[in-house]
Amino acid sequence: MSTYSLLQLTLDQTISREDMENAAAVLETLARPDIAKLHRELFGIVASGLQWEEANAFHLELEKYSYPAEVVADEEVPILDAGYRVQRITMDDESLAFTDAMGRQKERRLSDLLFLAGGFLQETEEQIEKVVRLEVKGDTRGTYPAPTLKKLSKMVVVPKFRLDFFFATEPYRVHVLVIPENVAFFQDLPLRLRHPAAMVAARQELSLLLPPERLTCGMLQEDTHAFYPNLASYEEEIRWRFHRLLK
Repeated sequence: MSTYSLLQLTLDQTISREDMENAAAVLETLARPDIAKLHRELFGIVASGLQWEEANAFHLELEKYSYPAEVVADEEVPILDAGYRVQRITMDDESLAFTDAMGRQKERRLSDLLFLAGGFLQETEEQIEKVVRLEVKGDTRGTYPAPTLKKLSKMVVVPKFRLDFFFATEPYRVHVLVIPENVAFFQDLPLRLRHPAAMVAARQELSLLLPPERLTCGMLQEDTHAFYPNLASYEEEIRWRFHRLLK
């Protein structure tokens, strides 16, 4: 059985969380916490996986809050593959060269480039910390302190920077990822999170390769704050834009 998504008509549409939660009261498959998450991560796709009746009812409710949306079959919204990760990007007037961490290089013509995504984002991830603590142990001789290795788990917010290149032929998606513990390169200049100016410059130079409709909002961002709340939002905008381009 087919399922459906609600898509924003434009990315500059706004709606309050309260209004979205009120409109979503017609949905049986999404709870209030789910709606809060959808609102927080909204970058083109309002909701997915809905039956036709629910999708249409939600659409009509959203219109009451001056928030028009488009109902489309889920199968019409492109799915993204994981892509091929590289560490180094170089560019000349005719081509892009991508080199991975093993030193393998792939070259692509600029004329084959279809779409560019990029920007600063953040992810909440589990971090395991090993600590040594003294615990009181005992045996027939009595009690004594003993060092014990403990693993502590905590959730931390990790800043990231991504660039994704999309082509019409394999590999369809090539991406570079910068996180606190690694470095990438663009035109032989290092990209590090603690020096964001280099990433802003790379993004600005690359954004000149394509018209605005083939770029994500993050590619046009002027500052270095985390534009996307997570990877899901980052990829949601890409999927939304692909659907618009394919219409």
